[in-house]
Amino acid sequence: MFNKSRIKHIAISVVLLLIAVSFIKSTVDVLKNTQRLREQKESLVLLEQQKTQLEQQVAYKKTQEFIEESARDDLNMIKPGEHVYVVSGLGVDPETFGGSGSDSADSGFTNNNSSVAENSRYGGKNWYRWYKLFF
Repeated sequence: MFNKSRIKHIAISVVLLLIAVSFIKSTVDVLKNTQRLREQKESLVLLEQQKTQLEQQVAYKKTQEFIEESARDDLNMIKPGEHVYVVSGLGVDPETFGGSGSDSADSGFTNNNSSVAENSRYGGKNWYRWYKLFF
């Protein structure tokens, strides 16, 4: 029926087929890992750029220029001797910006909103200022 040489050739073919499948599988894994490595390198470059941007922001926020800018814009403070002018007719209650306030110890600025609660004719209610802003 089957002679020994035919069985030998089938066995060798099966072994070679298994070796080829194993080789193809390992090649596909290497290609996938190469793609993954490339994506991780791109991600690393983006993260390094974000890091440098954040370091620049931190350095800027430590400067006196930023401190003065945020004191003026966010805290509505002024330096001693400066005057604040409010343009009327824009729906802003001038009484909310009045008052001399108190001096800040470190920055040399005066808080312009410290007496808003006392001077506001609505008892310092913030809701009314929002109402006036939108209506």
